[in-house]
Amino acid sequence: MPHTVELTKGAERHLDALESDVAQRVLATVAILRDNPRARGYIKLAGERDLYRIRAGTYRIIYQIDDKIKHVVVLKILHRREAYR
Repeated sequence: MPHTVELTKGAERHLDALESDVAQRVLATVAILRDNPRARGYIKLAGERDLYRIRAGTYRIIYQIDDKIKHVVVLKILHRREAYR
């Protein structure tokens, strides 16, 4: 059974600001998280309890997983130069 995926308002704003081809790449990666939130290339963020990161080209998707209710919340969509600050 797939997870439900929710984007926070901040993540939606970041997504709306992207060029259409980049936004499509990010949305394709988000769609993968619905079926497998721990997809190939994901990394658990050090020092954080339930936060993960996955690459979508030069952008990073920061998200949280709740396996009990099968829910993924996308918190941020950032360019890599902003994601590592």
